[in-house]
Amino acid sequence: MVFRDPQQFNPSPHADASADPAAGPRDVGLVFIGDSLVAGYGDPKGLGWVSRVVARTQHPDLDLTSYNLGIRGDSSADVLARWRTECPPRWAARTERRLVIGVGAGDVQRGITTARSRLNLANILDDAQSQGIAAFVVGTPRARTRSSTPPSRSSTRPRPTCAHAAASRSSTATSRSSATTSGPRTSTPPPTGSTRARPATA
Repeated sequence: MVFRDPQQFNPSPHADASADPAAGPRDVGLVFIGDSLVAGYGDPKGLGWVSRVVARTQHPDLDLTSYNLGIRGDSSADVLARWRTECPPRWAARTERRLVIGVGAGDVQRGITTARSRLNLANILDDAQSQGIAAFVVGTPRARTRSSTPPSRSSTRPRPTCAHAAASRSSTATSRSSATTSGPRTSTPPPTGSTRARPATA
């Protein structure tokens, strides 16, 4: 729920279409529930992605009340067991009810199968839909293994290794040896001044 252009505001399709715009801004109760990622664990600034999303979700026609119910280590089974009792009090007196679910890390740590995780989520979504609650599921982000900073031009050029340097020196020495040994050998005559005259015999 990030509104980039304040002039264009698209209400949720679950909102009451007959609501009078003159009655005031939409009264939305937004509940985030899930594991440590929802709770913001590991963020050095202590904000987490939930607080950042809420900070950017501001509009004159929206009166938003958000609640973070993330618990570190929770699995999809834990969220299924507690959302029915923890979420309704946050939605009391709210005109529109919204639910954001974020699970996955706790299921992996506990060895819960993918089929069981999907079943738990399906039960939450079906139950929310039957009560007229708009729900949204947030997946576990993929771990980054490579740096997102593009390499510079100088770093993209291959640097010669020790093996390359040794091969280069060997080829240079071979070319020099072949240049000195190839072709016919010619003897250089001694200089004229160095020739000794033999004494004449009687």
